[in-house]
Amino acid sequence: EAIRALRLGLRYGDGSLQHSVVMVTSCLPGEGKSTTAVNLAQYAASTGERVLLIDGDLRHPVLTKQCAPDVELGLVDVLAGRGKLADISLRDGRSGLFFLPAIGKKAPPQTAELLGSSAMKDVISRLRPDFDLVVIDSSPMLPVVDTRMLAEHVDEVVVVVEWEKTSRDALRSAFRKIPEIHRKVAGLALNNVDLKDLRNYAYYDSDAYLRNNPAYQQLAG
Repeated sequence: EAIRALRLGLRYGDGSLQHSVVMVTSCLPGEGKSTTAVNLAQYAASTGERVLLIDGDLRHPVLTKQCAPDVELGLVDVLAGRGKLADISLRDGRSGLFFLPAIGKKAPPQTAELLGSSAMKDVISRLRPDFDLVVIDSSPMLPVVDTRMLAEHVDEVVVVVEWEKTSRDALRSAFRKIPEIHRKVAGLALNNVDLKDLRNYAYYDSDAYLRNNPAYQQLAG
């Protein structure tokens, strides 16, 4: 239900995007961004949308290792001119979801430069007409600059935060590090929520919840 709400929010948030390219990120590793990206892409595909999931975390390509561990080529090779999108993209026969792996056998040394390149911009431009939704699992924001480079090319950003783990200071630091991301953030996706604990906050009263959990107060404070 949460993923359904996330997809509907992205689709109807401003009512203007016909083909949406969404980057999913987090402040730090281990907060659930890759799982959220997969779930969002799979849900959208299950509703009949034409969806492409891209592993854009070139330094730590978790999705590639899980979904296509034996691939020889990936996004890196497309950007370097060593492969074509049509040949490298994989399709799940059951869900219809398309997947673009990050790398083949070895990560490149200059990942940020590749993601911020005109080649990456061109790849996304070519994908827009072919898909209803493109979901990119990116690197976390704080450890590396890759996400800042990739953010230039996407329409919307979903920031995954983990229940009672992601701190307000981490969020503020991430947003200060990537100021350009502010206008593209579609929202925060709260991961690993303890629903029993959540019910204690005035029956989902957001004001009451924020008073009791300052870590999730607005970042402008």
